[in-house]
Amino acid sequence: LWSDDDPNVVVVGFDHQDSNVYTLDWRFDLSPSDSMMLSGSADTSAIDLKTIAMIDGKKLLLTPLGKMLVPPPMAAVTVELPVPISSVCWSPAGDVAVLCSDGSLQILGRPFEGGDSSRWSKVPAVEVEVAGDRTRRIVQLLWLKGRVLLAICCQSSALVPVLLKGGEGESWRMEVGAKIDTSAPVSRLLREEGRNACLVQLEDGQVLEAECAGEQEKITMKSIGKMATTCNKLMIPRGGGKLIIGINKRGKLLVNEEPLAESVTSCCLHDKHLIYTTASCDLVFVPLSFFSSSSSVKSSSSMSMAATNDQRLLERGAQLVTAPLNDQKVVLLLPRGNLEILHPQSLVVHHCCSL
Repeated sequence: LWSDDDPNVVVVGFDHQDSNVYTLDWRFDLSPSDSMMLSGSADTSAIDLKTIAMIDGKKLLLTPLGKMLVPPPMAAVTVELPVPISSVCWSPAGDVAVLCSDGSLQILGRPFEGGDSSRWSKVPAVEVEVAGDRTRRIVQLLWLKGRVLLAICCQSSALVPVLLKGGEGESWRMEVGAKIDTSAPVSRLLREEGRNACLVQLEDGQVLEAECAGEQEKITMKSIGKMATTCNKLMIPRGGGKLIIGINKRGKLLVNEEPLAESVTSCCLHDKHLIYTTASCDLVFVPLSFFSSSSSVKSSSSMSMAATNDQRLLERGAQLVTAPLNDQKVVLLLPRGNLEILHPQSLVVHHCCSL
């Protein structure tokens, strides 16, 4: 039965002795790499690769949108694994970790930076024990720092650390640490770009920051805010302090707990702008300085005055994919599957001023 409240949720019942009922929540995520620079250069003028990973059953499709534009279902590199893929995450250094349906991990060194996409390092599955319940099912994985990852267990929605051991001539293996206590079940993990930290969103709307620091790579958790509802996407601008931006299932753009725009279909962050699309086919740019200004009253009307509309109508259903740093373009995914690049006036002017 499809849920009356959420079109992406279906309830399935099985006619067995246990008569279990399962709630399946379908989520769509784009997985761009962190702001990696070519050849690991510290030069901020280097190209931001923004490599996109797309899952197609047993295939992983990789395309560096900062260098080329290849519309799906095509890709710059296609790798086929022996079992279906469940989740993909990126390390801060640009390595790819692929969680497979059998519970194993496949790790690939930096693609498009001298990495060989035909060579994978397999990490066998391990059992995860939470509150006496042993399972091999993990629904999401996020690479925090070095060889430390975070994962969400399927049945209990508990947060557990995963450590990678071995490599460099030895066999890879996983070690799962003790459950990390949270005040509510974990809804999803989201990478905090540019830092060895991630956002942990709980089902009650609370947002935690998980950070890995020190030589012992100890994970610390702290609360940084609470959203009015759980969000499909959360973002924190670089150097944004306690500013949390998100979109909920109803298409409301939330900044901390305040709804500032409605009918929002997608959003992303650029150097100095929050960019979002609307159901009315608009592409809107809001300077991040608007949120940091203490003199502005943060409301939908005041943000409308600060926002800049690109003055062109998008194709209905267009979604923002990414906006590479130190560039003046945005990449859009259109409903028929093709990708388009736009050079909006707001980003062109900002780029020219930085020259």
